[in-house]
Amino acid sequence: MTVTNDEPKEDLMAAKDPVCGMNVDEAAAAATAEFESRVFYFCSQACTETFEADPAAYAG
Repeated sequence: MTVTNDEPKEDLMAAKDPVCGMNVDEAAAAATAEFESRVFYFCSQACTETFEADPAAYAG
């Protein structure tokens, strides 16, 4: 019997969207935003807008 792991492997350049928690490929992120000298990566424009409305709530 052969056991395989078909789980996707984390990309070394992956970041976590601070709004929804989704892993985002930094090179293919829908948008980025800076807050307190940090760059945040987002899966969608909607998550970016949510973050920008109250960045302190998500930057933690």
